[in-house]
Amino acid sequence: MFYTRFIYTTALTLTLAALPLSPANASKFLSGETCTFKTNSAIYAGGPPESVAITWNLKTGEVKSFRWDHSGVTWYSFDADKGRVESEPPHGYYHLISLGITTAGYDTTRYSLKGYISIDMNWPDATFAAIYEGTGTAWMAAKGLVTCK
Repeated sequence: MFYTRFIYTTALTLTLAALPLSPANASKFLSGETCTFKTNSAIYAGGPPESVAITWNLKTGEVKSFRWDHSGVTWYSFDADKGRVESEPPHGYYHLISLGITTAGYDTTRYSLKGYISIDMNWPDATFAAIYEGTGTAWMAAKGLVTCK
């Protein structure tokens, strides 16, 4: 119970710290064809900071690439189904993520991360929070930057 409460408290704290852009500013900053969320401070299940990068097509939501350096192992996009990053209506500053990921030696197995990227009002700051469905309970959260071009 404590662990579950800790996960929700951590995710809520990061979400509240990431006050989102106003709808007008979200559309101004989230322009271009491709957006990338990048961080070197992702925390997975209370572990040390790790690097994560997610690149997606802003118009279609199609994930172009994913990379997570986790404890000496690189996780990357699952080629057959990389997943989606989709804007949550009505405002567009929350992006629902469903990522297909895998790692060397497990190339035919699709694992997933499900959660959100929230664009902060201090653009290009953003918050990322997700649950790793390989375990069903292990979470990942980070502050990072979103750039679009």
